[in-house]
Amino acid sequence: MTSDTVAFRHWRLEERLGKGGDGIARLTLDRAESSANSLSQEVLEELDRLLDGLSGSTARALAICSGERLYRRRRHPRVYHPR
Repeated sequence: MTSDTVAFRHWRLEERLGKGGDGIARLTLDRAESSANSLSQEVLEELDRLLDGLSGSTARALAICSGERLYRRRRHPRVYHPR
């Protein structure tokens, strides 16, 4: 399996292509120097460059995810499980 990771300031791109890979490119937003992954002009311009670069990719799908840790409250009020 080939897994190539490309890092930008606010985005991380991982392509799992080739034999044994799932053919999915995963784009993760983790906005630098910010506690929230809000969209700014700089974030959107970087996304535009990333999408232009993916135009020639052999990936069959693109997943866009947040790099923020999410905690979901379950039945027990003191237990939180990372998603």
